[in-house]
Amino acid sequence: MATTTSSTEIIPAEGTVGATLREQFHFAAGRRVGDVVELSGQTGHSADLSLPEGVADQVANAFGNARAVLDAAELGWDSVFAIRTYHVVPAGADSIPGDSIAAVLQEMSSAMPDQRPIWTAIAVPALAFPGMHIEVEFKALA
Repeated sequence: MATTTSSTEIIPAEGTVGATLREQFHFAAGRRVGDVVELSGQTGHSADLSLPEGVADQVANAFGNARAVLDAAELGWDSVFAIRTYHVVPAGADSIPGDSIAAVLQEMSSAMPDQRPIWTAIAVPALAFPGMHIEVEFKALA
C-alpha cells in the first residue's frame, strides 16, 4: 500500500529572490514535507536577479536568500541540519577554490555560531546562469 506524503510550499515575502524566481521560473523556494523543510538551491542573485561578481558576495546573498525562505517557514538557523554547496571550479582544477570554501565557512559560522550542520561541498563545472559561482541547498527541521 502506497503512502502519501503531503507537502506545503513555502512562499517567501514579495521582493525576495525566492518570490521572483517562483514567478519567473515556476518552482518553489522551499517545501515543508512532514517535519522537514527543504530549500531549493539558493543562488547569489539579488531580488532583481542581478548577480555580484565576487564569490563572497554571492555566498552572502545565497545565505540571505535562505534566511528569507526560513523566515517564511517561521524557522531560524537553529533548525538547519544539512547544507549542500555547489561550487564552480575552473577547468582543470583538482579542488574547490579556497576563497569559495572560506566564504561558506564564514557565512555558516556567522549564521550558526553554535551549530554544526552536516555539509557536503561539490565541485561543478558550471551552474544554471552565467557568472554563478555558488548554489546552496538547505534542510531544516520544522
